Amino acid sequence: MSTPAASVPTQLVYTPGPLSTPESYVVPGSLEIQLSSVSATFDGTGAGGNFDPTVSVYSKDNKLISRTKVASTVTAGQQAVCTWLPFSRKQAVSSPGSGITTAFRVSTLTPRTYAAATVTDLIWDVPFVTAGSPYTTADNKTFVLALGVWQLGFVVTPTMLANGVYTGPSSVTMQDTGGVGLFNTTIFWTDGTGRTSADKVSVVGLTTLDGLASPINLLSRIHNFTGASFQVLSGGDSSYMFGNLLIGP
Repeated sequence: MSTPAASVPTQLVYTPGPLSTPESYVVPGSLEIQLSSVSATFDGTGAGGNFDPTVSVYSKDNKLISRTKVASTVTAGQQAVCTWLPFSRKQAVSSPGSGITTAFRVSTLTPRTYAAATVTDLIWDVPFVTAGSPYTTADNKTFVLALGVWQLGFVVTPTMLANGVYTGPSSVTMQDTGGVGLFNTTIFWTDGTGRTSADKVSVVGLTTLDGLASPINLLSRIHNFTGASFQVLSGGDSSYMFGNLLIGP
């Protein structure tokens, strides 16, 4: 009968101070750790204002996977001993963030033309679904989404205005303009070869984004790298973008 392997005792990783902020610890490639807690002493004697001690955990490819701050703000001039339990305790927040809080679905009022070899922000100016909040996008391009895990997607129907010549892939991207870790995800691409004005083939993109750390400022862009202009058709059946809140804060 085999003997169970002995459990690995908790190991302390200690870095003596004083240290500048932000301070980081990089796990050596030869180690694998299961993080249980993080503690630090903050000296706010020279702080220019109140601050929120925060710990962030990143994957080995530098993707943000956890961000936790302490429950109370530290007043400038004070010292504080802080402890975090990443993945175990929700981040303390004063509000879920402004903007869209539950779901949205938007389209464009008129067909819009995108010139060859350009990158242009998509404009979504017709609301269809605004569940849980008013439709909020001051510039008709950037959408502020409340904290949470969101399912985001779109349908775009482009039609070439002339035969397209291959000069590079065309794509639609979704970007975060600030807040959670910056991302730029290409949802689709097409080389434009053989496209004509009769083409009306819809392309679909779908992704899930973790915005539990801070509100998402969502921006969508069209990258037309074909040799001819094309239009994105309007209307809720031809072109639209949508989002559904899957997990709230």
